[in-house]
Amino acid sequence: MARTGAGLPGAEFGWPEGWGGGLLLAGATGAAVFVGRRALHHPLLCAAVALLLLVAVVRPAPLTRAVTGWPPPGWRMVACDVGQGDALVLAAGP
Repeated sequence: MARTGAGLPGAEFGWPEGWGGGLLLAGATGAAVFVGRRALHHPLLCAAVALLLLVAVVRPAPLTRAVTGWPPPGWRMVACDVGQGDALVLAAGP
């Protein structure tokens, strides 16, 4: 189940390893800070970024299903066994 879930579109993305990946992360962080500081002077842009961050963190089910195809429509229970433990998720409502 874990391998299947990790293989779904949008579940993961590749990132360079080593110094290259670290420098790329530092550059991306610097760019985000630079753009973020400029965005503070534009309230509408701040609201859009905050909404995008909220959607990325909360990942509402209809949006997640549209992007990744998971969970499948009509699911009732999902079981995940990853070796060290397992979990069960029951669909208790819409």
